[in-house]
Amino acid sequence: MSHNIDHVQPPGTVQATGRLAGVSLTHDAVVDLHMHTTASDGRYTPESLAKAAHEAGLALIAPGDHDRVDNVRPLQREAARYGIYVIPAVEVSCMWGDTQYHLLLYNVDLTDERIVGPFEENKRRYADMCAAGLEELARRGMPVDPAVLNLCHRGQAIAPYHVFQALIKHEYAPNMKEAHELAKSVGIDFLPLPDMRDVINNARAGGAIPILAHPARAEPGFHPPTEQTLNAMIDAGLMGFEVWHPYHTAYDVAWYLKLCTDRGLLTSSGSDTHAPNDPRRRLTRWPVTYSQRLLELCGVSVVDTS
Repeated sequence: MSHNIDHVQPPGTVQATGRLAGVSLTHDAVVDLHMHTTASDGRYTPESLAKAAHEAGLALIAPGDHDRVDNVRPLQREAARYGIYVIPAVEVSCMWGDTQYHLLLYNVDLTDERIVGPFEENKRRYADMCAAGLEELARRGMPVDPAVLNLCHRGQAIAPYHVFQALIKHEYAPNMKEAHELAKSVGIDFLPLPDMRDVINNARAGGAIPILAHPARAEPGFHPPTEQTLNAMIDAGLMGFEVWHPYHTAYDVAWYLKLCTDRGLLTSSGSDTHAPNDPRRRLTRWPVTYSQRLLELCGVSVVDTS
C-alpha cells in the first residue's frame, strides 16, 4: 500500500507551531511514531525518510531525534508531497536519579522556548566543543577530513555522535563505544542531562505529551525501570509508554499494555529506526488503533469507515 506522490495535504492541517489540527485517518491506517534523522544520530534525511515512509505505506510518522527538532519542519514539507502527516516530536535524554532514560515528547510546540530553547543552547555549546576537540585530534595525528565529517552530519549542527561516526570512518576507532572514549579524551562528550521531572513539567506546561521510550529495553546503557520507579514517574506526570518497540518481547508488550490500561495512560508504537539498512529497527506499519488516544491529543482523529 502506498500514497500517490505529490498528493498535497489539505491546507491548514499544519499550524504555525508545527502541530497538526483537523487531521483524520481511517481506522485501517498504519503509522510509525519513533524514528531518527540526520538531525541527531540517524542516517535518514527528510527527503529519504519521507520517501521511505511513502514506500512503506505509512499515513503518519513522528521523528524522535535526540534533543533536536531541526528536521521536523523539513520532514513535514517533504512528507506532505506524499500525503503523509508528521507529528512534531523529539526524544529527550534525561535523568531519573542516577539513571538515564529517554522521553518521547509528542505534539511539541516548535515555537515554545521551554522546549526548544535548551536544544538551541546545547547546539552552540556542542559546536564550540567539537571544534576544539577536532583541533586536538589533528594535533595528535588523527585529523578528521571535513568532507568525511560532512557525510556524517549532512549539514546539520554538529554534535558528538557525528564526530564518533567520523572517527569510525577514518578507522581511528572500530565502533561507537571506542569512538566515544577517544572523543572524550579530547573533550568531546555529551552535556549534563536534565532531570526527568523538569522535562515532564515543561512539556506538559506547553501542551506536549511525555511518553517513556522503549521502557523494557535491556542492553548495555539501558536499564528498565523498576515498578516503584514506574509509579514514581507516573506520579510525576508521565503520560504513557512506548508499548510497541522492536526490542520489546511479547511479554513486555502485554505487561506495559496492561499497565497503561489499568492506569489510564497513553500508548505509543514506534520502530526507532535510524537508517534504511537498520536490520532490527526498520520502518514499521503499526496499526493506528495502537496509539489512537495519543494521536487524538495530537490533533488526529481516527474514523471508522466500516
